[in-house]
Amino acid sequence: MSKSCGGWSHQDPNPGSYASMAGSYHIETGPYQSCPAVALAASGKKVWFHCYVTNAYGNRWTYIRIAGTNTSGWMSNDNFTRQSGPSTHC
Repeated sequence: MSKSCGGWSHQDPNPGSYASMAGSYHIETGPYQSCPAVALAASGKKVWFHCYVTNAYGNRWTYIRIAGTNTSGWMSNDNFTRQSGPSTHC
């Protein structure tokens, strides 16, 4: 399994699923905390789900987009609260 920040698929096969941010966390370029940050998603912000992957360490990360913006990237599932709708594997 890849430990790189790039090359991960993130198609949105099941649009409409979302969650709120449990705190303020960085959106990453890949499904690892060591990947470069794209932006900061503030606590309480609504984020739309594309799909999730399980990285080489067994942690689930979801490709998200901040609602009302074009800002998107990878976020650890540990950072979400109040999820609505199913998560779909990439």
